[in-house]
Amino acid sequence: MGLLQLAAVRAVGTGFPAEISLAPIDVADVRMTVATVRDLASRRSLEQEADRLRDQLLATATHELRTPRTSSAVRPPRCARRARGPP
Repeated sequence: MGLLQLAAVRAVGTGFPAEISLAPIDVADVRMTVATVRDLASRRSLEQEADRLRDQLLATATHELRTPRTSSAVRPPRCARRARGPP
């Protein structure tokens, strides 16, 4: 039947984001609807954490690609001196 995302209220009175899934079933030749309610609070916090980590990774990768490390700029001359041998 469908999937709905709504604000729901726990028995203790606190609100939470909920996903409600509706599905038709037939019981003894009578059509009924089953509703499943899922608490989305933990899923949303995991999604936010994943978004934060993705943004952090992209920022780090972008920084590394735009700014080469100084150690890689220093190594080629050292390698060149070793290849020629001692002076």
